[in-house]
Amino acid sequence: ITWRLLNIIFRLLARTKLGKDHFDPEIIKKISRIISYMVVAFIIFIFIPVIMLPVGISYYLLAALKVFNTFFSVLLFLNLVELARSYFEKIVEKTESKSDDQLLPIFIRILKSFIIVGGCIHILDVFDVDLTALIAGLSIGGLALALAAQDTVKNLIGSVMIYADRPFKIGDFISSGEIVGTVE
Repeated sequence: ITWRLLNIIFRLLARTKLGKDHFDPEIIKKISRIISYMVVAFIIFIFIPVIMLPVGISYYLLAALKVFNTFFSVLLFLNLVELARSYFEKIVEKTESKSDDQLLPIFIRILKSFIIVGGCIHILDVFDVDLTALIAGLSIGGLALALAAQDTVKNLIGSVMIYADRPFKIGDFISSGEIVGTVE
């Protein structure tokens, strides 16, 4: 019942002036289904203490429900990002510049990565893993990786600077010293 109600609400919102022909109906269906699962899990989460199970069983059931909710929260946010992607792709198609066509997929990937990492950190927190030691270890590993990949980082920063300054675009013919070619 919850899924059908949410599906109707989301479809009505998608038909408004803002969402007309921009939102993918399959993604809307997935989002409403995920939210309905989360509502059911929340109701179960509320009623587990009420049924007075033994403490050990209650603890593991509540931990499993927290992991379940975290997993479905990550799925929900990933689908919301996909919904935003489908919306912005329709808008980006209408623009003349190609830079927004190139930046949108990169931004979407970065956003999805942050969502997945945040979900993993929350699941580790549910199982009482010491996150400070994990983050300290990752920062030391990140420092070692940064020192090993200095040239790659320099090239990446140079690419960002070229992209930001836009001295040339894809298809331009360029000669720099002995190097001559077309920008791809």
